[in-house]
Amino acid sequence: MIANRPLELLSLLQTQKEWTGEGLAARLGVSPRTVRRDISRLRELGYPGTATKGPSGYYRLSRGARLPPLIVDDEQALAIALSLQTAPASVTGMGDATKRALNSIRELLPPHLAHRFATNSIERTENAWELAPHPRSIPPAGTTEHRRTAT
Repeated sequence: MIANRPLELLSLLQTQKEWTGEGLAARLGVSPRTVRRDISRLRELGYPGTATKGPSGYYRLSRGARLPPLIVDDEQALAIALSLQTAPASVTGMGDATKRALNSIRELLPPHLAHRFATNSIERTENAWELAPHPRSIPPAGTTEHRRTAT
C-alpha cells in the first residue's frame, strides 16, 4: 500500500541505526528509486534523514526539531503502557506527564492489547530505578564490618 509505505519506512528507520538503500528496498518490496522518493517525502514532512552515497552508503533518521511518530509493535506498546504505570511511583516529579502518556496509549490500544494490559496491570511496585543506596544505609567512614570465617 502506497499510503502505508512512508510509515513503514519511518518504522524501519527507527528500529535500526543505518539502512542501505537496497536493504530498505528489499524490506519494503520496492525499488531503490522508490526508497529515495519516500525518504524525500519524509524530509518534506519534517523528519530529517541523512543519506550517504556510494557502495557503503546508507540512510539514517536524524535527530530533528520534533519527535517523529513513534511506531511500535504490540509487545512494545504493552511494555510501554505497563512501564508507565510504575513511573509515577519511581520517578520523582513525573506523575502528571506519565499519567497523560499512559492515558494516551491506553486509548489507542486495540482491544486485544487493552485486554492484556488490564490483566497485567500493576497495582504497586518498589522503585526499581533507585540503584544507589540511601546515604543513611552506607556505614560511616572508618568503620568496617567484620566477619568471622571458619578455619
